[in-house]
Amino acid sequence: MPKFVFFLIFLSSLGSSFHLEAQSVESVKRGERKKNRPAKLYPNFFGFQYKPIIPMNVFGTGPTEITGKDGVHNAIITQGFSFSAGGTMRIGITKRLAIETGINFTRRNYQTDYFVPDSNLNAVTGVRNISYDLPLNLLIYAEINPKLFINASFGNSFLMFPTNTATQTNTLPHNYITETERRRWLQFALNANAGIEYRLEKDGIFYIGASFLRPFSALYNVRTTYKYGSNPNFGLGLLRGSYFCLDLKYFLPIVNSKGAPVKTGLVD
Repeated sequence: MPKFVFFLIFLSSLGSSFHLEAQSVESVKRGERKKNRPAKLYPNFFGFQYKPIIPMNVFGTGPTEITGKDGVHNAIITQGFSFSAGGTMRIGITKRLAIETGINFTRRNYQTDYFVPDSNLNAVTGVRNISYDLPLNLLIYAEINPKLFINASFGNSFLMFPTNTATQTNTLPHNYITETERRRWLQFALNANAGIEYRLEKDGIFYIGASFLRPFSALYNVRTTYKYGSNPNFGLGLLRGSYFCLDLKYFLPIVNSKGAPVKTGLVD
């Protein structure tokens, strides 16, 4: 009986050694397959973006005119020089297609010009509105030469608005107040871009183009107030927040790390 038990133990240990050897061979083969696997043909890029917003009077980007109750005062709200800046990521799909996303901080600067016809008075106030923009675009390439590309992208932007704003100008006994109230904290917008980029393997990608953003609905309720003494006069309107802008981007170059050599044994 003891001999039979020893024989079973021997067979068990022999099977375990064969199993471990098979696992070792399979892991080596797996490592070789991973080592010989070709590199990703369509790389991903991370970069930075700056968009100076230039005032233009097209496609709803022009001034907003507001008239107070009974025509006591008039106000014209004009978007001034503004900007958007942040990080951007490009995810390669094919040789001609990519997905581009990121997050941007956007500051819209508005100027309100007040006119009081009966008193021949005028004044100016300014409002700064802050939002965060998360674009999701489909990017299409067209190659001019190995270093020069033109591209166009389109998609949606998710716009988030953290706060409301208000400002006033006092020229006692006259007081002028501009208030903007976000309509929703999250809104959506159409986003379109076109430009040209120059690619350098060691220095990265340099891009210049133009962008257009048009929200699907108005972003803010706006109220203008002309107050003489204790008698306020209100006017109501909407701000859409559409804009054209230049689009400047820089993508970091891809760095291939060689790493330390792999040791083949347990002891040097």
